[in-house]
Amino acid sequence: MCSTLLIAGLVASTALTAVSSFQQSSMAKAQAKYQAKLAENQAIDAAQRAEAEKDEQRRKIAQTVGAARARQAANGLLVDDTPDSTNKHLIEDLIVAGELDILRIADNARREASGYEAQAKLHKFQAKSQNPLLAGLGAGVGAAASGYSTYKTLIG
Repeated sequence: MCSTLLIAGLVASTALTAVSSFQQSSMAKAQAKYQAKLAENQAIDAAQRAEAEKDEQRRKIAQTVGAARARQAANGLLVDDTPDSTNKHLIEDLIVAGELDILRIADNARREASGYEAQAKLHKFQAKSQNPLLAGLGAGVGAAASGYSTYKTLIG
């Protein structure tokens, strides 16, 4: 009778261990998939924020150029003077500096998005590496072997 109870306990323990490992692996897989989707969304968000920031920078450039032209005109300078005039060069310098800012914004966004994309790939790999069935079977076999060893030790 005692050995029957012992065997029943070992079987129940083995089953619980297998089910627990299966559930744990399933949850790890679901979590990794969620994290991958989150990272993908963050990469998209980084690109969208960069576009808005670049548009804002273009507006600022246009405002700065307009204000500079107005100041030049207010000081009695010819705004639409010859192509090689100092006024034209100053305006061109403002535009180039603004465009460099736009390139910096785009480059920073690309790096940020690339980091999120790398995280997404890592999480997808983690999700693929999780196999709940194998985890459950492996844990069950391990628990069964351990239980058998315990049974043999106790029963002799």
